Amino acid sequence: MGVSAGDPIVIFGAGAGGRRAAAYLSRARDVRYFVDSDAKKQGTRLMGVEIRAPQAILATPDVSVIVASIHADAIFEQLLTLGVPAHRIEIINPDSLVEGGRDPFPTGIALLASGFVTALTAVIWWAVR
Repeated sequence: MGVSAGDPIVIFGAGAGGRRAAAYLSRARDVRYFVDSDAKKQGTRLMGVEIRAPQAILATPDVSVIVASIHADAIFEQLLTLGVPAHRIEIINPDSLVEGGRDPFPTGIALLASGFVTALTAVIWWAVR
């Protein structure tokens, strides 16, 4: 299943990776808000978009969660623990989000949603490719 191109999105990660992902994805996608586990960032804004706590995702079930952080494996597990379905989560490599760069949604990452690989395996796969 996976994240659909028209889905509104939430970006998990309000650091450099989140900024890069928002700059790239906001051209064609509706970025509803950022999510970050850092309480100091919550309630502030990044690129004019509100940063919320991870629990906010539960109040907006129509969104897909784009994980744009070096802590992707831990975030993936955190989202599953919160009750976010795996098929609504997509992990991207923020470093690949450049004009003319690699596809930020490599097809192998889709295996995450089907349960064939773990988040850590996917992160390792995407780091070495």
